[in-house]
Amino acid sequence: MNRKIQLAIFFIMVSFYVSAQKITFSYDNAGNRIERKVILKNATNAFIASTDKMTGGGIDLEEILSENVGNKKITIYPNPTRGKLILEVMGVSYDSNIKANLLDMKGTLLTEVKVLPNSRTTIYMQNLSAGNYLLLLCINNERLTYKIRP
Repeated sequence: MNRKIQLAIFFIMVSFYVSAQKITFSYDNAGNRIERKVILKNATNAFIASTDKMTGGGIDLEEILSENVGNKKITIYPNPTRGKLILEVMGVSYDSNIKANLLDMKGTLLTEVKVLPNSRTTIYMQNLSAGNYLLLLCINNERLTYKIRP
């Protein structure tokens, strides 16, 4: 009896995991797979998408962080950045005060960028050494923090 309960719990957990992700594939005209996109939903209403693009035998991995905060949709990609980070803040009023601060892990301010509402902003990181950084996004009086890898 105990074994049956364990198996039931296992299958319930697997079904929740499978329903929390979506995998799509793209193919070229010859039928070769050129892209695989995996979208995972975690408990904080954030979606993490991973896209594998097949280019000349190599795989280019691009991670996208997309998070809904109230009416706002915040999208940050690619992470790791490969030199530049794209930031989009959508669903905010055009008179919103938005800025992005890039900090090292000690909390030292490296750069501050004014972000235009409902548009795309690029943060250049090619001169930073490898490691982890923090992106502090301030939208009016709200503060959100994201871990970024150059």
